Amino acid sequence: MPTNRDEELDETVAFWTERVTIKDLEVELTVASTSLGLCYLGLGPSIEEEQTLRAWMLRWLPQCSLIRKREQNSDAICQLQEYFTEKRKAFTIPLHQIGTPFQRQVWEELLRIPYGETRSYGEIATKVKNLKGQRAVGMANHRNPIGVMVPCHRVIGKNGHLTGYAGGLDIKQRLLELEGAILPLISKTAKKKKSEKEKTEDPSLFMGVEHIGIKALDLEKSLQFYIKALGFEFLYRIKPGDVELAFLELGGTVVELVEVAKGREYEDGVVNHLAIRVTDIFKAIEHLKTQQVELTDSQPMALGEGRYNFFFRGPSGEKLELFQA
Repeated sequence: MPTNRDEELDETVAFWTERVTIKDLEVELTVASTSLGLCYLGLGPSIEEEQTLRAWMLRWLPQCSLIRKREQNSDAICQLQEYFTEKRKAFTIPLHQIGTPFQRQVWEELLRIPYGETRSYGEIATKVKNLKGQRAVGMANHRNPIGVMVPCHRVIGKNGHLTGYAGGLDIKQRLLELEGAILPLISKTAKKKKSEKEKTEDPSLFMGVEHIGIKALDLEKSLQFYIKALGFEFLYRIKPGDVELAFLELGGTVVELVEVAKGREYEDGVVNHLAIRVTDIFKAIEHLKTQQVELTDSQPMALGEGRYNFFFRGPSGEKLELFQA
């Protein structure tokens, strides 16, 4: 329930809507403030946000009236525009957070997540010592009325999934990209190697391979295969449009699994052959047999030396090669 102070607040709430751009995505920003500070921030269509704001006020600020006025929100809009253009990493305007004691406890933890970092729902649940766990935290996260400034977008699933976001996953993805919270996850090993190389060599135009695309007719099946059978580390998955992508890493190389099941329209954009270095090729073969992976061929290595390369098929028919390091 609202605090008595919020229930008895009798004043005008000023709100304003402006169009803003987050990276390449244009959205409508709706903000609202009381005399105590910013109380509402949404990134959905302005008509829907105004309806949501009015319903929220009936619940939490029943004595207040709503007017359209920019002046009271000008500082918030200015700081947000600086944030969206990567000129600001922290906000300094006062917030008027209104919710249940548990919700406000969760929101306080959100404010502690640094710019450019993420936390899982489980980590937040541990912080607030909540026995109800991740589901309760997820609900409190979803009901956060001050998006972006109270950074619920920085909370993701334990397995790296972006999960839900009131403004939509497209916005959540771009906010995390804007802060650099997604791209650094792609390859920590590759980033370290790149840094070491830059110290010793002059920079070249072509710096290296960012990732390799592999088709996935069944994304869930492919994920399980690459993680469990081949030991890839899961990084994250996104759905920027009609196609879903999942990123994994092994030994500094990032593989992008590209969903191609729907009409196979994305198949032209992926490769169909991946060579994997192994320390002991015969142990690797025995391991794959326990995973019910069928070897399809073996060929002498191009350099001879009496060694062979072994080939097998992945879950989407991709050609996978075992290469003795």
